[in-house]
Parts: sequence; C-alpha cells; structure tokens
Amino acid sequence: MESTRGLIAFFALLICAHFSAAAEPPPDVAKLASQLSATDREARREAGHLLEKLGPAAKAALPELLKAIDDPDKQVWSNALSAIAAIGPQAADAIPKLVEAFDSRKDSDSRQRDKSQKLLRAAHALACIGDAARPALIAALRADDTGLRLGAAKALGGIAAKNGSAGEAIPALIENLGHADEELRNEIIETLARIGKDAVVPLSQSLAWPDARLRTGSARALAAIGAAAADAGPALLAQLQAEKENAVRAAILTALPRVGLPQEKVVPPLVNALRHGDAEIQSAALNGLLTIRPAEKIVVPALTALLLDAQAGVPERAALALGRFGPAARSAVPKLIALAPSGENFRAALTEIGGPAVAGLLQQVEKVPAASLNREHWVIRLLAGIGGAGIPELTKALDSPAAPVRVAALGALNELGEQAREVRAQVLKLTADSDPFVRATALSALVSMATDVGGTLKKVEAALRDPAPVVRLAGATAAAALGQTARGLATALTPLLDDADASVRAAALRAAGALGGGDPALMQRLVARLDDPATRSAALDALAMTGADAATSAKLVQLYPKSAKPDRLAILSALGASGSEDSAALIAGATKDGDAEIRAAALRAGVKAHAAVKESVVTLNDALHDPQVAVRRTAAELLGQIGDKETDKVVPALGTLVAMLASSEDRVFALEALRSVHVRDPAAIAQALAIPSAEARAWACERAAKLGKNGRPLVEKLTPLLSDGNDYVRRAARKAIDQIGR
Repeated sequence: MESTRGLIAFFALLICAHFSAAAEPPPDVAKLASQLSATDREARREAGHLLEKLGPAAKAALPELLKAIDDPDKQVWSNALSAIAAIGPQAADAIPKLVEAFDSRKDSDSRQRDKSQKLLRAAHALACIGDAARPALIAALRADDTGLRLGAAKALGGIAAKNGSAGEAIPALIENLGHADEELRNEIIETLARIGKDAVVPLSQSLAWPDARLRTGSARALAAIGAAAADAGPALLAQLQAEKENAVRAAILTALPRVGLPQEKVVPPLVNALRHGDAEIQSAALNGLLTIRPAEKIVVPALTALLLDAQAGVPERAALALGRFGPAARSAVPKLIALAPSGENFRAALTEIGGPAVAGLLQQVEKVPAASLNREHWVIRLLAGIGGAGIPELTKALDSPAAPVRVAALGALNELGEQAREVRAQVLKLTADSDPFVRATALSALVSMATDVGGTLKKVEAALRDPAPVVRLAGATAAAALGQTARGLATALTPLLDDADASVRAAALRAAGALGGGDPALMQRLVARLDDPATRSAALDALAMTGADAATSAKLVQLYPKSAKPDRLAILSALGASGSEDSAALIAGATKDGDAEIRAAALRAGVKAHAAVKESVVTLNDALHDPQVAVRRTAAELLGQIGDKETDKVVPALGTLVAMLASSEDRVFALEALRSVHVRDPAAIAQALAIPSAEARAWACERAAKLGKNGRPLVEKLTPLLSDGNDYVRRAARKAIDQIGR
C-alpha cells in the first residue's frame, strides 16, 4: 500500500512539472535582441546570457549580437560572443565581424587582458561555426597584423580539434612558422599538432626551406604531432645531417624521439649530439634520450660507451644522462664506479641509480684498510647518499668475510640513522666482532638508530672497557652523543680521562661534559686534565657544557690570558656558572674585547653569572650599540630571553630595541626580542608607531591591541595608520582601535 501511494505521488509531481513547463512561454528572441541595445547595462548582460542559452534558436538575433561585440562592457560582449558560438554553423554571417575582432590595431585603449579574452572568444565562435569560416581564416593568416594571424590560427586549431578538417590551411600555417612573433609561432605549432597526420608531409618538406626559424618551427610541429609523424623520420634524419644552424639541430633532436621512430634509428644521432660543443644541442640530446623507454636495450649501452670518450666533458654528460635512468642504468655501474673518484657527475649518477650500485661500491673497499673508512670516504658517502634503497645490500654485507666491507656497510648504516632501524639486530651482533674497527663502527651505528637506549648503554659501557683504543674512542663518542641519558656511565668513563691514547682522552673529556658533571670523581679528573696541554681544549669544551664551580674558576681565570681564541670562548662559557668575583671581573673585561665573537660570548656568560638581572640588562643595553651586528644580535636575543620571564626588568632597554627597528640590519632580531618581551609600555609602542618600517608599525599595532583600554593614549597615533600604504598595517591598526575601544 505504501509503495502504491509513493508511485501515485511521483506521477502526480511529474504531471505538475509537465504542465508547469508547458505553461512557461518560450523566450522572445526579438525582445532579447532589442534588449541588447538597452541603456541599462544589466539588461544588456541578461539578454546576451539568455540568447546563449537558446543556442541555434537565437539566430534571428545575430545582427544585434554582432553589434554587441563592440559594447564597452566586457560581460556584454563576452555574452554576445558566447551566444554566437552557441548558434554554431548557422552564424556564418558573423564570420567577417568575428575575424575583425582579432585585429590588434582596434580597441587600442583596451586592456591587454580584455583584448586577449576577446580574441579567444571570437576564435571559439569561429571554430563553432566550422568549415564556412576556413577561407576567411586562411586569408587572415596572411594579413599584415599579428593579432589577425594569431586569432586565425586559434580558430583553425579549434576547427581541427572539432572535426579534423583544416587541411587546406596547412600551407598558410607553415608560412607563419617563420614569423618573428613567438606567441604566434607557438600557436601555429599547436594548430598543426591538432591537424595531425595531414600536416606531416608538408612539414617534412618545409624542414629544408631557407628560413632557419621556419625550419625550427617545422621540427617543433612534427614533435608536437608525435607518433603520427613517424613518416617524417627520414626527412628529420636527413636534415639533421645537412643542418648548419644549432637551433634547428636542437629542434630536430627534440623531435626525433617523439615521432615514433625505432630506437635503433633515434639513439645514435642523439648520443652523437652529446659530443657536440653547443649547450643547446647537448641539452636537446640529453632530454631526447631521457624520453626513450625502455632504456636498457640501446640507450644505456650507448651512453656507457661514452663514459670512455676522450673528448672533454663527454663522459660527464653521459654520466648525467645515465643517472637520470635510475636503476635501469645498472649495467653502467662498473664503469661509473671506476670513474667515481675522478668526478662528481659519476658519483651523482651512482647515487641516482641507487640500490643496484651498492654491491659494486662495497667491492671497492675489500682491500682498503679499515682504519681509513671514515664517514668522509667516497664509498661511504655514496652509500649514504643512496639512502634507504641500499639497505638490503648493506644488510647482506654485514655478513661479509672481509672486515673492510663490514665497516663500510656499518658506516653507511650509521649515516642513515633511524632509516636503518630494521637492521638493528644484525648491527648489535657486530658490536662483539673480532675486528676492532667493526666493533667501533657498529657501536656508532647502534647509537644513530636511536632504539633501545638501555641495550645501547650496555654496549657503550662494554666499549669503554674494550682493549682496542678505536673502540674506546667510539664508546666515549657514543656516550657524548647520548648525553645525560648516559650519566650512569660516569664510573666507566672516568678511567678514560687518563687513557694512554690522546684521542680517547679528548673524547672522554667531551663526554664528561655531555653527561652533565654530576659525578664528583669524574669532574675532579676532568679539571686535572686542564694541566695537560694535549687535552686542555677538550677539558675546556667539557667545562663549557657543565659549568665551572668556584674552585675551578680561579684556574680558568689564570688560563684565559694565555689561551687561544677557541679556548677563551670555552672558558667564558664555563665561567658563567661559577659566580666568583674573579670570573665576574674577567667576563666584564671581555665585553670590551676587540674581538666581536669574544664580546658576544662574554655577554652570554655575564647573563649566566649575574644574580642581579638589572646589572645584566644595563650591560646588554650598552651592547645594543656595539658596532658589530653579531654582538647586537646576541644582546637582543639575551634581552628577549630575560624579558620572556621578567618583562618589567628589560624596560630600560626597550627604547633602544625599538629604535633598532628603523635599521634594516637589526630589524629582524630586534623584533624577535620585542615579541619575546611582550611589551606593554605605551611609550615604547608609540615610538614604534612612528618608525617608517611597515614591520615595526604592524608590531606596534599588535601590541597596542593587547593593551585594551590602557591603550587609549595611542588612538591618536593609530588613527592615521587606518590609511597606511601597507594593507596589513591598516588591518592591524583597525583591530587595535577596536580592541582599545571595547
């Protein structure tokens, strides 16, 4: 019953809709045509729109539509052209007027964009009219106005796209391939491509015409036609042999791989062109080769042969091309590896080939001393550059009987870090390898994978006690990388501060600093190392991380005058935490040092050392006037850090910071500091509102908005900014005034 009622209701609606539609009178074409001449613009627009909807039924309005093409309103003439297009072939009487719309000499006062739109719409209308428009369009292709030619080409392209019938226009189109206007040449090529196969024979003939620009256009048009232009292959090859102009040769080389010729005919000329001295020809040849797939059969072997070419630059260009084929160029790997040490292009090609190159690269290190396989070795850099694609082969290499191969694989995995987490279990086993270099590199890789910190710490602790110096060095370096998470290793690390190997001692010292200085015995040994010139720098670096206590600061103060600049920087950083009078005096003196980097380091140390923030602010405010931008930047950053927590303390420096907004050199970091300070001082904000910089005014408006009712004194200065030249400033000023007025 329910379904029956639903069906009845549906038919009732259908009947109502039918009678409703029947009751609606058909549009009055004559009335709409008359309306196109109305003084009311909206009426003219509506008339054109409704006539377009009528399609061929609007033919009677064609005379008025043609007049409307000259209407000053863009929407009116656009609607008129669309309506003519909708009439279609029956609008043949419009052809002269539509062609006339292409003439660039008319409507000289119109905007270029409007002229382009009119040309496009007129061309579309002519394409909709179809074959009847062809004679007029062919004539326009030989007119003395570029706009007429361009519009005609577009229209003919539209006709060809709709029904493929524009063949008789081909001679006139080809003649325009030599025209001086690039836009026209490009349009002609697109039109010929739409015509397709019918244009192939004429274009094959025009390849040998006297005009070089026309020959270039002919080759480009054949390339645009694509596989349908295969019959032009012999003509292209013949002209390539005879051609003297490089631009034409480049165009032919671009066309060859696109017209559907067999690889064996296309590849030799392209490969030979890579040996040419002209960059345009080389580029065309390279791009052409890259379009040929599959590449393994002919392209890759041909390019591989060029790797041994004696002509300068040719092997590098061949390598560049091979790399672009990725894994498909795997057969070229041996020759590329042989050349890799001699040039970046060869190494880059191997990186792009990726996984298939890994096994061959690992073979290169089988007889290399493991000690020389650090992260800078070219093989390890290449393996790391290949990235995750090489992990399967690197994993296999972990079982290699050759220790250097295991070291190289581990070195690459170390560089890959967390990307290589999946092979952690295999790496873990190698931390107990019989070869010390394998053990050391495995430990580094384990740390870089950032997994199972507890298990990693056990391996690091074992490494700190390893009999081999290289493993102990790796252990200390690993402890430093783990930082304070490795504080439990302090006891195991302490003996290494007296290690027989200087590099181990230095690494242990830096690790002691990274651990955070919580172990008294470790710190005592660390300070003792200041007496050893060989380890002093490392000990200072460690103290820079941990900070010096009062007892140590006296020693550092004594060392400072005799130390080189890097050590002075470390001493200043360490003294910032000591709090002693001697260190405070040294830091204060360093703020006046002749070296800007020392002055900046002294500012940082001074902020850490001063219990009284006011004293620091005074010093930092002075430093904002330093002649070196690096020092001013440091002072501003430190003021921002202080102000973020204690805004009221930095008020004395606000005026200077705001004044710096006027300097393009200082503005960025001064703004960062001011944003951190959360300025609520109306005087400082008013100062910024008067600065010419838009960024400064915008910041000031933003801060004024935060003041709410307390910002009322600023309204007078904000009001002129409502007409500021910067849009963001205007909006920010409006928002600020609104917020203040609430």
